[in-house]
Amino acid sequence: MLKKDKTLSIGFTIFLISLLLLALYTLSPFFTPIVWSIIAIITFYPLHQRLSKALKSENLSSFIVTLLILLIVVIPFSVFGVLIIEQGIYLVQNASAFVMSLDQQKVYLISKKIPIIGKHITYYKFLRFLHLNAPTINQAINTTLTYIASFLGDQLKNMIFFIGSFILKALIFLMSTFFMLRDWDKFIDFVKDIVPMNTKDFDTILKTVYSTVLSVVYGFVGTALIQAVFGFFMYYYFTPNYALVLAFATFMSSFIPPLGTALVWVPYGFYVAYQNGILPSLGSFVYSTLFIIGSDNFVRPLLMKKAIHIPYILLSLSVLGGLFSMGFLGMFLGPIVFTTLITAFNIYKEKFS
Repeated sequence: MLKKDKTLSIGFTIFLISLLLLALYTLSPFFTPIVWSIIAIITFYPLHQRLSKALKSENLSSFIVTLLILLIVVIPFSVFGVLIIEQGIYLVQNASAFVMSLDQQKVYLISKKIPIIGKHITYYKFLRFLHLNAPTINQAINTTLTYIASFLGDQLKNMIFFIGSFILKALIFLMSTFFMLRDWDKFIDFVKDIVPMNTKDFDTILKTVYSTVLSVVYGFVGTALIQAVFGFFMYYYFTPNYALVLAFATFMSSFIPPLGTALVWVPYGFYVAYQNGILPSLGSFVYSTLFIIGSDNFVRPLLMKKAIHIPYILLSLSVLGGLFSMGFLGMFLGPIVFTTLITAFNIYKEKFS
């Protein structure tokens, strides 16, 4: 009898796991918007709690918070995304036209305008250093133009599908946010009941996930967004046609240690020197040092106080690793995986050491 019960138990466990995997596979096309919805809920849940107490209505509070997310997150980022793509294509087109116009003499004249070192460059040293000749330049230009043409063609072919997919995922994100926000406590209780883990350990892991998300939102995304805003003002002053795409590049480079945003504003400063002269270039370097770097040194520690502290080196590496392996969503999933793993190890140590 015991053997039969054990066999039935194993069989039922396999059946449950199979159903779980099938359910996850069914929802896999909507994995990204659902995860983004959970991240948004964790970020805005304190506001929802205050509103629900004041309004005495979970439905109304959930609707207001979801509408707020739509107005301050979904719509602005959608508009900015379209503008960034437009400016990016414009920048690529102008860059390709500029590359086509280059020859050895023009490249040499451009190098002479480089601050400080430009006056020491002679034409002979320039050629000896670069080892350039006409076939090399033509081959580089043809390769660049072929890549650009392929890139633009792919973007145009995928544009209709991308727009439709984005609208569908945005709707799923908003619906998931509303219903999960309204029933968040019930959802957590349901997960507690079905997960084979005692309540204390589950709460510890849940607290780790919560603090990790807040650390990434405030300490990394918040700082990168502020740096991008400061950068936008400078880029708009000198190059208004490329301000948004350069601000986006500043935002993304903020997650790449150790150089970070310097990957964008340092080359940009030299470009300003080429276009506008030494004094405007020095002004751009001073502005970037004070405001863009300053944001990283002063704003990040201030924002990180809003979340429970997690080892900074672990958070940095997991954010960067997640970004490269899983895209933008990986910025959150990478830290969640690592910090939850550490918490699980600590629980295991307490129970079985």
